[in-house]
Amino acid sequence: MQVTERVAPASVWKPEVASLNMGSMNFGLSLCCGASRSFVTTGSRKCSRIPAILVFRNSFKDIEYALRTLNETGAPV
Repeated sequence: MQVTERVAPASVWKPEVASLNMGSMNFGLSLCCGASRSFVTTGSRKCSRIPAILVFRNSFKDIEYALRTLNETGAPV
């Protein structure tokens, strides 16, 4: 999802409190692929069904947008 889509519900529902991830994350896939504690790439046979793009992107620009939008709702972050 784009940052605008992720923050949109806060504009509508105006929550009392909201959380904000302060960086990007790469999701570990080894357990999803049946491996244990080993590095697994999305190109391997076991993981071919998993999309190659499994990064939760949260750039500084995205974080700034989310903070501005959440501040406008009055929700403490």
